Parts: sequence; C-alpha cells; structure tokens
Amino acid sequence: MTNSYQRQRYSNSSNEKKFYSTAAYRRMRLALLNTDPICQVCKVEPATEVHHLHPLSSVEGQQNKLNPAACITICFNCHVEATREERSTKPVRKRIKQIEFSRFD
Repeated sequence: MTNSYQRQRYSNSSNEKKFYSTAAYRRMRLALLNTDPICQVCKVEPATEVHHLHPLSSVEGQQNKLNPAACITICFNCHVEATREERSTKPVRKRIKQIEFSRFD
C-alpha cells in the first residue's frame, strides 16, 4: 500500500523518475547522506532523504541537478512536509528557507 507522499512523489514527470534512478544521482545521494547523516531541518532524526532546494522542474541541466550545494539531507517526515509545502501555494517553512540561503553563503 502506498502513502500519500509516495503517490505524490511518483506522480512526478517521467523525466524526474528517470533522473532519480540514474547512477549519478544515486552516488550523489549516498555521498550526501554519508556526509550529513542528521536531518538538516529538525536536527534530531537521521537523514534518509535528499531534498533539492529548488524543484527539479525549475533546474536546467543534469550537472545543476547533481549539484550537492543545491541539496540538503533531510528525514522522511521533514521531507514530506517540505514537499507538501513546496507544491502548495503556502509559503515554505522558515527553517527550510534559512537552510536554503545559508547553503550559498
């Protein structure tokens, strides 16, 4: 049985599905999770996901999509919330916005 997050994630475009299954993305994801093993949002839970700070649909080029500086490691619950807020018309949670801006300082 799939939860709403899984249905939402897999409703992405086929290009996004292909991107997430590439060896290059899987290597980057594993490297980031090894480098930052704690969720960068809640700072408590182990990180199990990699979250792009900008939606993939707005990022041009494979190299930009694989830029580790444009991603954060995040726990499942924070990722669900971040993705939900990203897809809604409501503003993104302040903690995620702060991380986004601090990553590029």
